[in-house]
Amino acid sequence: MVKIKSLLTRLVLLSLVFVMSLVTVIMTVAEGLPFPYIEAIFCFLVLFGIVMTALLSKGEGLTTLEGKILSFLRYNEGLDSPSDIVRLLSLSKGDVSMAVKSLEEKGYLSKTKDPLDQRKSHLRLLGKADPLLKKIDAMRKDYFASLFKDFSPEEIALFKTLIERMSQNVHANE
Repeated sequence: MVKIKSLLTRLVLLSLVFVMSLVTVIMTVAEGLPFPYIEAIFCFLVLFGIVMTALLSKGEGLTTLEGKILSFLRYNEGLDSPSDIVRLLSLSKGDVSMAVKSLEEKGYLSKTKDPLDQRKSHLRLLGKADPLLKKIDAMRKDYFASLFKDFSPEEIALFKTLIERMSQNVHANE
């Protein structure tokens, strides 16, 4: 129990880093400056990468990177290639390749060639990953509950609205 409280304390502190980065993104957009993609990606990495990695990877016999890859595939529908992981998580091709091979060997995912472009591969989570991903979902739920503990429903709704507007602005400029 002490271990979990300590971990939760660390996650709350990391959440502050996330929120500070998010505020930077919001302020930059509000000032009419170009959307800060780097900060937005940083927010995503801090929030999800840390939660998934710190809490589950070690307990399941996975490396930190393997935990990140499983989490990435779970929450980024349509982004299922090793090159997507390399590009969006700013990782090396070699590290991703070794982690994907390890996850294949452990039975967490499969890798298939793209029928239209044999140079490209697609990754798919397998059934063995389901129990781990359910734990991730439960932890995310608990994490967000603690993160937004003292927020009113109106404040949470405003936060969601701001995030949705930022997302719409990003897609409008593509």
